[in-house]
Amino acid sequence: MWFQALTAAGGWIFEIFKGKQDIVRQAAHAKAQRVISWEEAMANGAATSWKDEWFTVLLSVPFIMCFIPQLAPYAHQGFIQLEQTPEFYRYMFGLAVGASFGFRGFDKFVRTRNIRN
Repeated sequence: MWFQALTAAGGWIFEIFKGKQDIVRQAAHAKAQRVISWEEAMANGAATSWKDEWFTVLLSVPFIMCFIPQLAPYAHQGFIQLEQTPEFYRYMFGLAVGASFGFRGFDKFVRTRNIRN
């Protein structure tokens, strides 16, 4: 009799844990589906957008200027001027660039480099 009661209790406990595992599995699946849907939407939106290319050109110009002796002082002065901009503006620009190229990857880059400026 005790054995049957313990077996029934064990089966009941097993069902509880199994139910919790199912809930966790369903939550993880739902989260993965949201991420996939978001990435598909971003890819579809980027198909006709020049935003990424614009940021690439914008960020490349000062870099290229550094290798042209006549333009290098202007690039240097530009970076000095950027240091004078409000911190919130630099963060907003960084977020815009990060969103353009994929914020998830940008977030990893910031965390690995510990960028705080």
